[in-house]
Amino acid sequence: MNLLAITMEQWLRQRYLNNTVEQWLWFVGIILGAFILRVFFSRILARLLFRFFKKSDPDHYKTALSNFKSFVLRPLQSFLLWVAVFVAYKFLKIPRTVRIFEEETLLLRYALNTLFEIILILSFTWLLMRIVNYVAYLWTRKSERDELRFDPQLIPFFKDATKVVLFILGGLVIVGFVFNKDVTALIGGLGIGGLAIALAAQETLSNLLGSVTIFLDKPFRTGDLIDLGSGLQGTVERVGIRSTRLRTLDKSYVTVPNKDLVNKMLNNITQSTHRRAKFTLHLVYGTQPDQLRLIIAEIRQLLDAHEKVAEDYVVRFFEFGESSLNILVAYLVITNDYDEYVEVRESLNYQIYEVVVRNGSSFAYPTRTVLLEGEGKGSPTL
Repeated sequence: MNLLAITMEQWLRQRYLNNTVEQWLWFVGIILGAFILRVFFSRILARLLFRFFKKSDPDHYKTALSNFKSFVLRPLQSFLLWVAVFVAYKFLKIPRTVRIFEEETLLLRYALNTLFEIILILSFTWLLMRIVNYVAYLWTRKSERDELRFDPQLIPFFKDATKVVLFILGGLVIVGFVFNKDVTALIGGLGIGGLAIALAAQETLSNLLGSVTIFLDKPFRTGDLIDLGSGLQGTVERVGIRSTRLRTLDKSYVTVPNKDLVNKMLNNITQSTHRRAKFTLHLVYGTQPDQLRLIIAEIRQLLDAHEKVAEDYVVRFFEFGESSLNILVAYLVITNDYDEYVEVRESLNYQIYEVVVRNGSSFAYPTRTVLLEGEGKGSPTL
């Protein structure tokens, strides 16, 4: 046994790449153990972190905890694994420098230390961002139950703004603690170049101010159907720091810069109480005056009798067209639901068509009479 112990001790003291076998075993063992146990420890840490949020939904503790784990387990596992790699790395003796070319050397130890520290800071920042996502998720759930005291439209804005702040703070921590730079002096230096940065980021700043204007002025909310003109109409799904996402009627996903929403005319269809219908009836010139009067009178009776049509409608013999007698029809449908609006228009269109046919008239289409003058003398021919 003594001989075996001496042999094992000698084997453990053998050196490979400037480190003993024992040091390599510690390195591999810590990483392997962390890889195996990362799920177990991450679940324990998730339970500890959840204590700060357990009052958010005390009636459904298990469901809330499961939702919280779905947000934080992956970044927790990643962070714990990198912590283990960093601790295991400390058991190895890393050479200060290594020659990579004949005349150039790499500060290997410094480079590895810097790399591990950056990864740890970024992993922790990722964890904080996922917690921010969970808080936004909780607020969204409360807004669905009408338990939120502020505008739900602010949720994605606050979420994105907080994540941007965390990202900037993570960068400052890397600069200050990893690279040992004076962060205060760096921030002061940013003031000197602030004007240049503002000019370079003018478009981004315009969109940011646009988002602030949207939240303060509230021309629309998430879920509203808005019309931006130029045929662009859609439901607001998300208002972000830079842009607003719309789901159009054909289910396309459109991103609109916030500055365009602020600077251009916007029609909030959801907030409107009526939808307008306006068109022109083109009747043939063979329609007699009495027929025309009867058609107009009966169309007015249709609009008067319909419960979804407002009283201030217009039905007038409007003009003499090139190839038709034109009747202007304009009315307001008492709804902001697009499907119901289309249904009302369809029903009235059928009835107007029947009115025109019943009174012996018909719809005109563009026609021209061409007179051809014959060769030599004689009257023109058609």
